[in-house]
Amino acid sequence: MPAHRLPYLLLYLIFSFSAFAKCPKKPILPIVKAGDRAELQLLAEALKDCPELVDSLGLVYHTLGVLSHQNGDIPQAAQEMQQAVDYRNKAFAGKAHEDLGRSYFNLGFFHERLKAYGKASTCYQAAAAIQQELNNRVLHRAAALRVAKMDSYAGDFDKAERLLRWVIEDT
Repeated sequence: MPAHRLPYLLLYLIFSFSAFAKCPKKPILPIVKAGDRAELQLLAEALKDCPELVDSLGLVYHTLGVLSHQNGDIPQAAQEMQQAVDYRNKAFAGKAHEDLGRSYFNLGFFHERLKAYGKASTCYQAAAAIQQELNNRVLHRAAALRVAKMDSYAGDFDKAERLLRWVIEDT
């Protein structure tokens, strides 16, 4: 083999045996948009071996959670949305990102539907903090309203009232 081809061979070998070689070859977004549960579950399994696409794995689990909610399976929706939050936290490395905020909000909503108000409040607070950091006033207020609702469920009416007044004044 000519010496000038050796670097290309090394790059090929590194690429072939890297974690990226395990990544799915088909496009991810069309599968997500199609919303077929079986295809999404297969994609999730394939993406678990692909650390470069952990953000896509978060998107897949977010979509699975939404589908489970639409089918009325709230415990399954909460479990899948928790996985979306976990993978998106890993993908965004602790930085605020709107997708992570949306996953936290949905997880809070699913916990609220399961009457796990403490967990719901924690998720809504995380969603509110992320949206506030991103200066997304609309989503920040939406999450803050849910936090106020959870505070009222917990019997902390003063805190709920202060938060509601803030939302009204900020509108």
